[in-house]
Amino acid sequence: MTDGALLRPWRWTSVWAIGLVCASRFVAVQAAEPVPDGYVKRASWAETMLATRAAVVQQLASQQAELSDWSTTGPLQAGAFTDVLFPEQGVDLHARSPDGRPLWRPHPEWTDGQVHMLDGSHRVSTYLFRTVKVPAAAAVEASLGSDDGCELWLNGRKVHSHDTPRGPAPDQDRVNLALQPGENRLLFKIHNNGGGHGFYFRLGQLSYATVWNQLEADYPLQTGWVRRHLPGGRHLEWLSAAAPADLPQQMIQQALRDLGGDARLVQGEFEQLTGAKVPADDLRWLELYQRVCLFRYRPAEVKAVNLAALRRAIEDLGSTFGPQYPRAAEFVKRLDELEHRVSASSSLKVGVAMTERHWALAAGDILNRWLAPRSQPAFLALKTH
Repeated sequence: MTDGALLRPWRWTSVWAIGLVCASRFVAVQAAEPVPDGYVKRASWAETMLATRAAVVQQLASQQAELSDWSTTGPLQAGAFTDVLFPEQGVDLHARSPDGRPLWRPHPEWTDGQVHMLDGSHRVSTYLFRTVKVPAAAAVEASLGSDDGCELWLNGRKVHSHDTPRGPAPDQDRVNLALQPGENRLLFKIHNNGGGHGFYFRLGQLSYATVWNQLEADYPLQTGWVRRHLPGGRHLEWLSAAAPADLPQQMIQQALRDLGGDARLVQGEFEQLTGAKVPADDLRWLELYQRVCLFRYRPAEVKAVNLAALRRAIEDLGSTFGPQYPRAAEFVKRLDELEHRVSASSSLKVGVAMTERHWALAAGDILNRWLAPRSQPAFLALKTH
């Protein structure tokens, strides 16, 4: 073996150390950013989730969107879906045609959450307009339906376009809208290829995507699990007043399904909480969810860790950049304890799978940051060497 081969692992350790330095500086920059309204940091992830949800729901109760009635141009001749007609140049609800007729007509009877048929049975485009007022910046999902295709503009910017032949129905398209404080202008185009045409519109509950982004920054591992078990944007339901009361239970049940046959090892805790009718906002639900997810996912994560290389990286950071890493010795000690507990678990008279569970649960919080999805590229180099 050459001297170069002997040094190669240490080179990779140095690369990892440099990566940690850069990451620490990146985290420091992130910390300087203002914390979004509604975010409440507590001692643990579970406590933070509950406190933040309570704060956001309270804010949402006093910040409901105020929607104006729809106004429409009626059917306008259009040779194709892509034809640009006068409403796209700017909306003036008081505008009139050269002969004095109003170009826009109000329709207060068009309530949200219902399909409404429109005039015109030929190739036409009908434009609808309304305002949405909110006291603070917020994110909200709009559910659309159309016959045939549709386009949507928010404050002059096109945010959705879907040219397709279909009949109008609820929830055919979903669009996330970033509302600015005050008045927001919404323009909705329905293009008809022939026959009857109509539309559907429903504005969902306001949510605070920036608050969720802060949760992901502080707790990337746990929020990654929530995204997995509440797919399709449902993770934002956690910050919605309309979220199902049993949302934590749904997350636990999904995690238990992922656990397969091993679910029996933690199913009893779930049944105890359910039998006692513990309220959904009780901390024990999220604590159980976190334990189930650790039990399910941590073995594979821990098996990917080269603890020896991680130790060298921490020691190298401590010796090279001591003042910047005053807790290096503490983390080395925690790694010693982890390796001791792993060694002890390996001597237990249990199967391989259960030994891996002991590895996983012994790892605790020390590896969470390294196991977070955003750390994977640098982590793969550590894993290899």
